[in-house]
Amino acid sequence: VTEFDARSAPERLWVLAGGVLANVAVAWSSLVLGVLNFGVPTRDPLPGIRIEAVDEAAFTRTGLKAEDVLLKIGSLDLNFIGADVRSTVDYISKLPQGRAVEMIVDRAGEELQLNGTTVTDPNTGLQRLGVMIDANSVKIIAKATSFGDAAGVATDVFT
Repeated sequence: VTEFDARSAPERLWVLAGGVLANVAVAWSSLVLGVLNFGVPTRDPLPGIRIEAVDEAAFTRTGLKAEDVLLKIGSLDLNFIGADVRSTVDYISKLPQGRAVEMIVDRAGEELQLNGTTVTDPNTGLQRLGVMIDANSVKIIAKATSFGDAAGVATDVFT
């Protein structure tokens, strides 16, 4: 019988809980120091939906290129901060099959009007553009300016 096994159940629970709490304290302290010294990567949201990847067939059908920012598709306005990827995909999936859809995109600071057509997904029967999209944002490194800011970031990570 080990010294740990010889302890009562409440004492063993306290020992185990103490180990877990000590690990959490070390992890939180490490995060605070990291945020103070190096910063934490975060994203600053921008208007629109970013086109991440386009294959040749999708480019031919839509005129979209990787890094374009979709500002409007059909009647769906996306030219605001926080445009939602899920609602964009839902909108596209319900477009009429085989009909041209008007799109307004920002391509390297220039606003362009494109006309594209959707394709029908053979598995679901829903419409799609055939491009990968994501929320439009810019990646930044946010450095904490005080211990309080760093503690707040570290606490946010744990909650």
